[in-house]
Amino acid sequence: MHRYLLPLVLATLGCGYQSISTPTHTVISAFQAATLIPMTNPSITDQTKRAWDHTIQLPTGGTARVTASGWIGGDFSVQYSDESGPRVAGRPGDYVYPSAIRLDSSKQVLYCLAQGYRPIGNTPVTLLFLFDLQRREIIKSYDIKKGILPNF
Repeated sequence: MHRYLLPLVLATLGCGYQSISTPTHTVISAFQAATLIPMTNPSITDQTKRAWDHTIQLPTGGTARVTASGWIGGDFSVQYSDESGPRVAGRPGDYVYPSAIRLDSSKQVLYCLAQGYRPIGNTPVTLLFLFDLQRREIIKSYDIKKGILPNF
């Protein structure tokens, strides 16, 4: 349970994330241009029941398995074929659910989008995590102003 507390506090306070308040921001354009990774269950519209499980062939050889689920506290994760455990590609916290995953294959960057509500004030929140598949780490985290991206 403690692993979810810090992201929840940071998301509630708006800390640790760069803010995006304009639809013309380069990150928004890059997210929209990236290839959508399909859900494993695309007919489900309930955010808490969505799931992703997709394997990406890496240009350097090997694979990266990208998974996420809409359970409370659901993370985005990447499991490399040459590693024994998964890496966190995004941890949105409670009440903020994975909503979309996109891949820019030329830059080898995953865009992990999460949407939901902050527990304090019950205000909408949209978070975007950028995960570099070559560096194997989250490179940026964004808090996106309501209305800039549609609900997925």
